[in-house]
Amino acid sequence: MQRAETTKQATLESDRSETITRALLRCGVVAGPLYIIVGAFQVLTRPGFDVRYNMLSQMSLGDQGWIQIANFVVSGLLVLAGAVGIHRALRSGAASTWGARLVGVYGLGLIAAAIFSADPGFGFPPGTPAGPPTTMSTHSLLHFVSALFGFVAIIGACVVFARRFAVLGQRGWATYSVVTGVVFLVAFLGTASGSGGVPFTLALWGALALAWVWLSAVAAKLIDYALRRRHNSATTNGAASVHSRDVDRLAAPFVFSGAASRRTRPQLPSTERPRPHRRSHRPARGTKRRRTRPRRRRAGPPAPTAG
Repeated sequence: MQRAETTKQATLESDRSETITRALLRCGVVAGPLYIIVGAFQVLTRPGFDVRYNMLSQMSLGDQGWIQIANFVVSGLLVLAGAVGIHRALRSGAASTWGARLVGVYGLGLIAAAIFSADPGFGFPPGTPAGPPTTMSTHSLLHFVSALFGFVAIIGACVVFARRFAVLGQRGWATYSVVTGVVFLVAFLGTASGSGGVPFTLALWGALALAWVWLSAVAAKLIDYALRRRHNSATTNGAASVHSRDVDRLAAPFVFSGAASRRTRPQLPSTERPRPHRRSHRPARGTKRRRTRPRRRRAGPPAPTAG
């Protein structure tokens, strides 16, 4: 009786923990669409803003700058919550530690970008001279440093998760992560160098949208991961526990190793493995057992006699 109560209490605590993890991951799912929708609304409604020359950070300037500041803060907090959810969901394997940390650094970079605003330039806000700013203020420098740390962190997160997906045999997700990180790196280096012009500015806009979609997609995938782990832990509840290094195999429906695409299923504990079925040699009713007689040796030719 006491053992049953202990098992029930452990199950309730596990369900509560998984519910919190999924709620945190949903924050990471919402962060990307929120940031993109609010940014697109400002681009379409604020006069003087040109996506060929201005970046979204300059939306923090002017009378309506509070919208982008709030966008930075809320999106950053949602990303931080998603990073905690990633840490809780990935208990072992690749990206279980650095994946969550890098995503969290990206969230902190967004909040820092809200605190330190960029300098006006390229005709925005209205009344600003055309062309880049001639000097860089202290708050603009800190804004650039915040963006640098955040962008490097999201690029590193793409690489770390690409390694995890490659280990699990999920080549599509691994390729998606690598492409996102490479596109973001090239666009950011081209824009930061100041020699890219309009093509690299537009490329950075696309890279930002691609990174946000990737982050939301990974968080959504980990929600499904947590649901699978909950289902597998529920099926093995009350029996021997599954080793921690087998969690990834339980979460993934199929694991492909090497070039050979063979299906591997998670091994149950020894106490849960079904016993092999033994075939009965008894004949069915109404049938007679066939008797087999031993074969007689065939006599050979008689031995020759002497004389």
